[in-house]
Amino acid sequence: MGVTPLELVLHAMKIKVVSCLESSYNIPLHFFLHVFGFGLGLFLVLDRNENGFGHLAGVAAVAYYQLLCMFGGRENVSLGFQESSFNLLSIPPQVGELRRLKNLRLSDCGFIGQIPREIGNMSTLKFLDLSYNEGLQSSNLGDWITNLRGLEYLDLSYNNLTMAGDTLLGSIASLTNLTTIRMYGCGLSGEIPPSFANLSRLQWLGLSGNSLRGKIPAFGAPLPLSYLALSANNLEGSLPSSLGGLSKLQSLYLYSNKLNGSIPSILGNLSALRILYLQNNSLSGPIPTSFAKLSKLEVTGPAGDVAGRSADIAGDWTY
Repeated sequence: MGVTPLELVLHAMKIKVVSCLESSYNIPLHFFLHVFGFGLGLFLVLDRNENGFGHLAGVAAVAYYQLLCMFGGRENVSLGFQESSFNLLSIPPQVGELRRLKNLRLSDCGFIGQIPREIGNMSTLKFLDLSYNEGLQSSNLGDWITNLRGLEYLDLSYNNLTMAGDTLLGSIASLTNLTTIRMYGCGLSGEIPPSFANLSRLQWLGLSGNSLRGKIPAFGAPLPLSYLALSANNLEGSLPSSLGGLSKLQSLYLYSNKLNGSIPSILGNLSALRILYLQNNSLSGPIPTSFAKLSKLEVTGPAGDVAGRSADIAGDWTY
């Protein structure tokens, strides 16, 4: 005896993840959305697919998913089209109508055009990843991203944000629930706002490969930062001694800036530090003897210089 449609739907209510990774099935997208969309906490992933879903998924996917979100009490829904084929298509503004969506992942999809400001209507959003869409741009991102008060994860890496203005980072700094900020190589300019040092939940900050200038904010205790990457910018001034208070810091990338002065000895208190890159700056003077305490340090200084030499790490080291 075959499985009835009702039995299929009841079974689908238990499904949490639907993945179409590199599949060759020629099944309409709306079949998955209607049949599997009843499961609470659905995470639909169309990843690297070659099944014809790519161009169906634009406005149609948003429309179908909107209907599903209307079914009572969906509290933990996610939508992901990571590494799918949307070449030369823009993100439909209708995506902003998914008011209960918590996770939106649209990375490496070949999207172009403006990032729709309607995303700012998604007030329950916690995870937003639009990375690796080099044709995406925005001139008003700072105006609406402040509406995403519950946002915890933000990745806008390798988009074109050169027109977003110097105030964008100030707007992002108002999102106090952020734990991860990834904005590599996206054309950021201006200074890193001092208020970034007040993001009390921030664990990962990656702003490398931009055109940021000014001084490094006074990141320090009690920030839970474990990863800080500000390399390949135009940052200047001295290394803030407050960095020595980042007790959970494991990776620090500050190479290829315009930093000067000596290395604060208090950085020897970074007991969790594993990776440290400071090359291609104008730092000078001896490496503090306190660095001999960094027992977990694996890579430091000029590229390829491996630490682990205890007191031998001391001495002159000009960058």
